[in-house]
Amino acid sequence: MSDLTGNFSYEFTTINPNWDNTLKTGISSITIGLTCSYSGDDTHNVAVTDSYYSHGTTGFVPPVTFDYLSGNIESICNGYASGRNWWYDTKQLLTNQINSPISVDNFPFPADGAPQVFPSTGDLSNPPEGSSND
Repeated sequence: MSDLTGNFSYEFTTINPNWDNTLKTGISSITIGLTCSYSGDDTHNVAVTDSYYSHGTTGFVPPVTFDYLSGNIESICNGYASGRNWWYDTKQLLTNQINSPISVDNFPFPADGAPQVFPSTGDLSNPPEGSSND
């Protein structure tokens, strides 16, 4: 299958700092979530918009201050995502999700390729009185 020709975009959709017991002890970890979205055509030239989400948690030893986290949030999130290989993995998983056709291996059926006509006799466009074609 060929590559998708639309547009991929990335967004940190979850950024949740986790505090220790109090604000005084600082932030001990952060949960980061990344959404990879695609808008364009699939390999069969059908318009598609889809997304894939991945998340994880990283810790800080010793805990960091809110000011430190606020001043470095972009590099922390990007470093974590890069270390987890999310830029490639989420794009690849999303591409596979879009390009996963369901195979049909039992057509034509029956084996001789000529399906039976149904109904074999009669005409349903003008049913007999008292019968229904519902």
